[in-house]
Amino acid sequence: MGPFCSPITSRPESDQGAVWDSVAEHIDACAAPAPTRAMSDVMATLAELLGRYHEALPYPSGACGVVAAVCGRFVAADAFDSPSTLEAVWGRLVASYAMDAEAAKDQAGKTFTAKAVEVLLEHVAEQQCQAFDAVGLGRDLRFEANNVLGQGLQVEDHLLHLSVFPPATDRPRWECLGPRIQACDTSTASTVTT
Repeated sequence: MGPFCSPITSRPESDQGAVWDSVAEHIDACAAPAPTRAMSDVMATLAELLGRYHEALPYPSGACGVVAAVCGRFVAADAFDSPSTLEAVWGRLVASYAMDAEAAKDQAGKTFTAKAVEVLLEHVAEQQCQAFDAVGLGRDLRFEANNVLGQGLQVEDHLLHLSVFPPATDRPRWECLGPRIQACDTSTASTVTT
């Protein structure tokens, strides 16, 4: 079970301790000064580095979804209702993927192929979702399989957003990394748009 997902229940829940543990892992992996231990401190400290990722990974015009992999390992997939929605959040997604890539920069790089994306998306499409009333409008959709978990928001038969992640046990833990980020290496981050 991921830190941001509780077992599938009919009410929204989160493990806030696990969320803060995840933030702490990213702070430690990036060796970024973060006096308040908040992710916003890390983002401010790494602004120049993150800017290089933003330049290397511009929004792919017309795309409404993205599959991200770091060092050949699937880390996230997001699909939105329209290209304008993805474009609006693209910067935050790239920053998130960049943090994962920087934490893994000492790992051997592999390629996450278009075929791997196709297999992943087919597997996600086969999942049965459970639907619950959302906190606001619409329905909260959730699914959990052995190797992927996901959440979505549906309003009036219209899927607004779907996020897919590997389970926490499949996500790499970035331990014993060097004391500092030395350079931006965008070869460890790859994106494929759908």
